[in-house]
Parts: sequence; structure tokens; C-alpha cells
Amino acid sequence: MLIKERQSPHLHALKNSLAFSAILLLSLALCAILLARWLVHKLNQPLDDISELSQEYAKGHYDFNVRKFNYSEFQTLSNNLQSMAVTIEQQIESLQEEKHRAQVSERAKSLFLANMSHEIRTPMNGIFGYLQLLQSSSLEPQQSDYIRQIRLCTEMLLTVINDVLDFSKIEANKIIMEKRPCDVKVMIQDVLSLFQPSCESKGISCSLNVEDDTSVYVLCDEIRVKQVLINLVSNAVKFTSKGGIEIGLHHRIDNNTCYCQFYVKDTGVGIPKDKQSQLFQPFVQAQESTTREFGGTGLGLTICKRLVELMGGCINLESEQGKGSKFIIEIDFELSETAPVVADLTADTKLAEYFDGTHVLVAEDNPINQCVIERFLTDLGIKVTTVENGQEAVDAQAKQRFDLILMDIQMPVMDGLSAAKRICECDPNHEPIIAISANAMSQDVDEALRAGMQDHLAKPIEHPVLVAMLSKWLVKKEANQA
Repeated sequence: MLIKERQSPHLHALKNSLAFSAILLLSLALCAILLARWLVHKLNQPLDDISELSQEYAKGHYDFNVRKFNYSEFQTLSNNLQSMAVTIEQQIESLQEEKHRAQVSERAKSLFLANMSHEIRTPMNGIFGYLQLLQSSSLEPQQSDYIRQIRLCTEMLLTVINDVLDFSKIEANKIIMEKRPCDVKVMIQDVLSLFQPSCESKGISCSLNVEDDTSVYVLCDEIRVKQVLINLVSNAVKFTSKGGIEIGLHHRIDNNTCYCQFYVKDTGVGIPKDKQSQLFQPFVQAQESTTREFGGTGLGLTICKRLVELMGGCINLESEQGKGSKFIIEIDFELSETAPVVADLTADTKLAEYFDGTHVLVAEDNPINQCVIERFLTDLGIKVTTVENGQEAVDAQAKQRFDLILMDIQMPVMDGLSAAKRICECDPNHEPIIAISANAMSQDVDEALRAGMQDHLAKPIEHPVLVAMLSKWLVKKEANQA
């Protein structure tokens, strides 16, 4: 027989308490979870707003605003971000104003350089043109040599003018190096011959050191290489009062490459060791008294260094104060399969026969340039009609057909660009129009082509370049008519 013991009242109360505690704990846990979620949401919302605000500012939307925050810390952070956005926006506006002023200044500089280019190149065209005409006449050997030296000096002067007028291109390293056949030994002989008279007048020697007399033909920008060498030799002569200067060339041929080492050595004042590292910087000279005693701007060696580097080479200096200096240039050139073409400016009967019967309209307002261009063309057997402005060119073209039009850009009454546009509008099948202009910067060439011209010939006009231009477009014209 099973006897059931009666439960104690205390045990029953304990069980009820445990059940109540469990329910209470579960309720508290649930409340804690709900409270935590509410707090997380309450805190995340302002953080999300701050994050959204910073993202909009990062995108450049500085006028983006968010709601007010209940917490002072978040409101302070939001106010700081908005204050920073206002500062950035003001700085951007300031930078835009500075950019606008810089663009205005750049346009003014470009206009100034274009005007200076035209004003300087116009008389240079006359000088260079008459030199070529004089060189084509009958001269004694000594006179021919004098004319050749004057022409070399004129070419170098024109190169310097081009560099000054297109300085922005130098600064941006956008100078385009041409590659034409050149005899490097003849080139340094030409440089030496330019300075022999000045060396003789100072009582110093001037010598050339080459390994042999064999011609070395390479592809290079001869004018630029000469510009560097002439600058170095000019400095050597300037700073040497006794002893002499020496120009040398060492070369080595490997497959299709010719390694050339030029050097210019003098027995002049020399350069202190502490100044040599700065010598190739703009506007730097070895001594403060150099400008007063010898003149110069301090830009020559900087230009030399940059030109040599653009040709893929390097320039180095060896010098000791009081004992002289030696500048060494090392450049690798591509070998040329052909010898350089020496311009023969004597009357060419074959060219005269080739161009015989051709009629060219020349629009040019400068009397000297008119004379030079007319003489160039008539020596080639070309019939020439000359007008003095763009309006006369338009009228002449409307009355009769020409084989080619040579059009100056800056002329009175109507400029060349306007005249070209008018001709294109009136006659879509017009003859080729070639710009002959002292405005020779890249933007001027592009503007001429946009106006409807077919090509651009920069002043001063070189006879071989003019012949090549005429041959190019007259041949095209014949091919189109065939």
C-alpha cells in the first residue's frame, strides 16, 4: 500500500517563486533586447545621416543639408562638416577665378606672341629671301663663303626667335625634333667656322678634333644640334682670354646606330665645384659678376640641356676654376642611308620646265616679301599675279582660275583667313590655297586649315621648302584633273 506524503506549503511557494522569476527574467531579457534595438536604431540614424552628409560633400554637393540632430555631439559634428563644405566651396570659387584670370593672361600672351611673331618674321623673310637670291647669283668663292656664313647666322637667329616666341612649347617639352639626313662632321665644321673670326680677334686658338675625314651621315635635327653647339662654343669664346678652344667629335657605329660624343673644351676661367650642380638651372650663372662682365641671361645652358634630353642624350661638365671647362654631349643617332641634300639655289632648268605655264596668285601686302616671292616663282618659270589684300585675292580668283594661291594671313582690308573662307563658300572646287605667314605657331597652322586652306608655309620662306610645297600641290592638282 503506497502512502503519499502531503506536500509542504514552503515547497509549493518555492516552485511558484521560481516560475515567477523565470517569467520575470524572460520579460526583462525581451525588454532588454527591444531596448537595445531601439537604442541602436536611435544611434544609427544620426550616424547614417552624418555618413550621407559626408558622402554628398565628397561628391561635390556642398549645398546638401540634413535634418537637425537631437544630440548635441552629432549636431556639432554636422555643423563642422557644413562649415568645412562652405570653406571648400569658397576655395573652389577662388580657384576658378584664378583659373579664369590665368586663361585670360594666357590668351593675352598668345596674342602678344602671335603679333611679335608676325612683326619679327616679316623683316626676317626679306633678309632670308634676299640672302637666298644673292646666293643663287654669280659670286666669287670668298663672297659665296661670306653669304653662306651670314645665312647660317640668320638660320640660328631664326631658331632663337622661334624658341622665344613659342616658349610655352619648350616649357611643356613639346618641341618636335625633326629627323633629316645630316653629316655630323660637316656640321661641327660649320660651327667652328662661325667663331674663327671672333677667336682671331681675341688672340686665342680655335681647333677642330675629329677622328678622320670620312663622312658620317645620321638622322637628326641639325638646327637643334647646331643651336646647342653654338651656345657652348659662344660661352667658351666669351670666357676664354688666353689659350684657346677645341671642338671635338668621337663616334662609334653599332648596327643602325651611331653613338656620337661632341665636346667643347676651353682654357677659360673655369667653374667652381660648388656652382657646377646649379649651372643648368634657369637664370643661374657661375658668378654674380658674370652678368656685369660678360652679359647673358643665364638661360643658354638650361636650353641646351633640355634640347639634348629631348634628343635622347645627356650633357655633362668637367671644369676646374682657373683652368678651363669641358662640356660633353652624348647622343645616339640613327644612321642615314642617304647623304643630306645640299640646296642648290642656282637656276634649275628642269624645274623651270616642270612648272612652265603654271599660274600662281600671290596675296601679300609687304612690298619686300612680294619681291622675294615673285623672284622665287619667276625663276621657276611660274607666272605670278600679285595682290595686296584678301579682298583683291577674292576678286582675282572670281575672275580667273589659278593653279595655286599663296595667301598671307595678316593683310589690310580683308585678312587671309577671311579671304580663304570666302573663296571656299563661293567656289567649293577652288584651287589649293597655301598659307604663307609669319604666324607659325601650331594654333596658327590649325586655324589656317580650319579656314579652308590646304597647307601652311612659314616665313621666312626657304627656297627648297617652297619648291617642295609647289611640287606637292601642283602634282596633286594634275592627278585630280587626270
